Amino acid sequence: TIPVALHLARTILEESPKAILLNFTNPAGLITEALLRHVPELTTIGLCNVPWNLRTEVSTALNAPLNDVRLDYIGLNHLSWVRGISIGDSDRTHDALTAFSDLVIKQGAQPDEPYWNSDSLKIVNAIPNYYLLYYYETERWLHHQEMNPTRASEVMKIERDLIEKFKDTSITEKPAELMLRGGAYYSDSAAELMADIYTDAGTIHIVNTKNNGAVPGIPSDFVMEIPAIINASGAHSIPTSAMRPDMDSLVRSVKDFELLSIDAAVTGNEESAVRALITNPLGPDISQAYPLWKRLREENKGLLGIFNE
Repeated sequence: TIPVALHLARTILEESPKAILLNFTNPAGLITEALLRHVPELTTIGLCNVPWNLRTEVSTALNAPLNDVRLDYIGLNHLSWVRGISIGDSDRTHDALTAFSDLVIKQGAQPDEPYWNSDSLKIVNAIPNYYLLYYYETERWLHHQEMNPTRASEVMKIERDLIEKFKDTSITEKPAELMLRGGAYYSDSAAELMADIYTDAGTIHIVNTKNNGAVPGIPSDFVMEIPAIINASGAHSIPTSAMRPDMDSLVRSVKDFELLSIDAAVTGNEESAVRALITNPLGPDISQAYPLWKRLREENKGLLGIFNE
């Protein structure tokens, strides 16, 4: 997807240089990083529904209007934490963490897949992005995946079923399968972001944009998923406090993985691809990396951009 995204961005730049590109393509943070590094002349903002979902859940749990909820949100796309919650001028972090912990205890009785527990949440001391389970509960997730279909196979089946249903032009209601696909609130978050750009609103959204000094200690050109002021000129990151060492360490490792992946996709450098694999905390050890990369190339022949040449 990186070469395709870069081609689209360059086309937009030629046809409409003042346009703002909103990137939904997953992994949203990595693709946005590639766009901002390799087509810097085009204003680009990365968007994911997870921050919106978290804000909506906090709003519901605390019985507060959605527009009054402010999150101290920090990290990368699919690798983030909510460190604090305020409702208007009131700090409601403790209440939100308690509500989330209560929800976890309630859901913990359902053995469908690994989830948070109250002990792990005490250590994290924040509301973690769902995808952090892969890093915090790696062994449990590996066991779960060995015993169950992969998410990709589930999604492919859901989409096949949906396409069959959508062939019926008399359908007037959303099929139930659509809720299984994921991506809830994408339309809400996207429409509000576009409206606030168009109206030069100066409102706060959580988006993927350059750090630009907002998070102390993180390079300014790193793309982070953080609160930003949105107006007609794009996204402007809001200064915040430094990340805790455990958060900072994980963010840097995954960001290095992203940068190496981008370099591999753009240059065709196989060493960068293999280094990306061993840099990610979930990746293989160095003796497994080359065989894994070889298998990835074989299994995805024709789908790997510059590596197909």
